[in-house]
Amino acid sequence: MVNQINEQFKQQIAQAGRSGDAIIECRAKEGFLRMKIKWNPHERQIDLTKSVTETLSTLLQMMGVNVKIKIGD
Repeated sequence: MVNQINEQFKQQIAQAGRSGDAIIECRAKEGFLRMKIKWNPHERQIDLTKSVTETLSTLLQMMGVNVKIKIGD
């Protein structure tokens, strides 16, 4: 069921013309997580990256984590 939902989501995103590449670095012992995303189309990079940031923030808050976001250029 989860795989089917993921596939449907991927199809919807592809139809919207979005794609990209991501690298996630995790050092679990240190509680360290870093992610770099390159979006296509590049013109949407800022909006899509901020959207992922907000989604991750919401998820962490739902898990009882206090979140501070630092946005730079």
